[in-house]
Amino acid sequence: MTIMDDSFDLTGTWLGDDGSTTYLRQVILGDSIQIFWASVSALGAYPFSNIYIGYRVGDSIIGQWVDVPQTNDDYIGSMSLVVADANTIYQVANTLNYGTKIWTKVRSGFPPSCPY
Repeated sequence: MTIMDDSFDLTGTWLGDDGSTTYLRQVILGDSIQIFWASVSALGAYPFSNIYIGYRVGDSIIGQWVDVPQTNDDYIGSMSLVVADANTIYQVANTLNYGTKIWTKVRSGFPPSCPY
């Protein structure tokens, strides 16, 4: 098995296969690569809003997610992901039924700065 190069940055906006939007930030802290995200459900879908904090090693991301009080959900769990390429992430394991299974990058980096 080949370990994927983890030198490319996953920071950006991602669309979930359930219509959700995830704002992901990859940060190098010391000798580790950390992943942070905020994810919200699509309008009209089952409502959820959560954050995720994890570590990336090669093509693997392992971390924890927790719902935030934007909706009535009050869940927390662990989730493992695999980075298929710079534009695709798959869920491979979780401790609860986290709805999104596949994320596709729709924008890299941060949006353009506001002119004012």
